[in-house]
Amino acid sequence: ALDRICSQASAAVAESATAIVISDALAGVDRMPIPSLLALGAVHQHLVRERTRTKVALVVEGGDCREVHQFCCLIGFGADAIYPHTAYES
Repeated sequence: ALDRICSQASAAVAESATAIVISDALAGVDRMPIPSLLALGAVHQHLVRERTRTKVALVVEGGDCREVHQFCCLIGFGADAIYPHTAYES
């Protein structure tokens, strides 16, 4: 799953995308979410290895982001913006 996400990110950069949204909003009973920090870290490091990380912003739309520590970790792992959708739902 992480390889697929990384290849989709590379394809988006190749198509001149300026932002990539890493989201778990479509997770459900049939689709398990990948933790936001894991997905973000994989995409960030993949783009760094390809030398394309500076061409795109990484936005995390995560349901597992609720506390300040989690926000700080996401920023430290390369997030440019965070939308904590479950925090707004409660």
